[in-house]
Amino acid sequence: MLGLGLGSSKLEKIKKKHLKWFLLLGLIEPFSYFLCEVFGLSMISATLAAVILSTIPLFSPLFSCLFIRERITVSNIIGLLVSLIGVCLILLDGKGNFAFKPLGLLLLFGAVIVAITYSLFVRRMSRHYSEITIVTSQNIIGVFLFLPLFFIVDYNHLGELSISSHSIIAVIVLGIFASALAFVFYAYSLKHNGIVRTNAYLNLLPAMTAFLAYMVLGDSLSFQKIIGVIVVIIGLFINQIPSKPQD
Repeated sequence: MLGLGLGSSKLEKIKKKHLKWFLLLGLIEPFSYFLCEVFGLSMISATLAAVILSTIPLFSPLFSCLFIRERITVSNIIGLLVSLIGVCLILLDGKGNFAFKPLGLLLLFGAVIVAITYSLFVRRMSRHYSEITIVTSQNIIGVFLFLPLFFIVDYNHLGELSISSHSIIAVIVLGIFASALAFVFYAYSLKHNGIVRTNAYLNLLPAMTAFLAYMVLGDSLSFQKIIGVIVVIIGLFINQIPSKPQD
């Protein structure tokens, strides 16, 4: 991100009055979100976790309306509800294991609140800084927040890890695509499309996961999942239809 920012001249100097907001941004995401998500996933099933995280677009309109007065339209609400039905069709394909620990459930709902809060922060900061500046800064702050935890929790267990070329490549790919470019695109969309419309596309995550798991991993793609993917896409189209904002 530093190389990309310096090479494109998009890396801006942060003003002193905004430093505290960037520190909070780094604390929110990647630090708090990934801790809630990873530890939560260790306590509940992946299916239930996906259902919980898919509520992010559902709660986003409420938060954006309350805190930044972003307009909510009828098509936004209908589209989100339709997409959520599609997500349920994909995830609840008769194979869900809903065993969970209460703490895991709490952590995943914490991740939902953190993700929405992150959207609010980025939406405001994008008025003053480029997407590359925001993402680069949050990741640098995240490094300093994660390092103490790494030395406290994992450092003494490094000898137990089985490190291979495949695992190294996987970490590099995750770093480039999931932790850098995805956040840049997300911040850009928040700036130009708003929180409600942008977060609606998060409903595509389980749909794309199901499709890619079929194409790459050879997982089954049932008729119910196919219908779910179609319903999610229909919901996204509805979400983008201009209409009069609700009072």
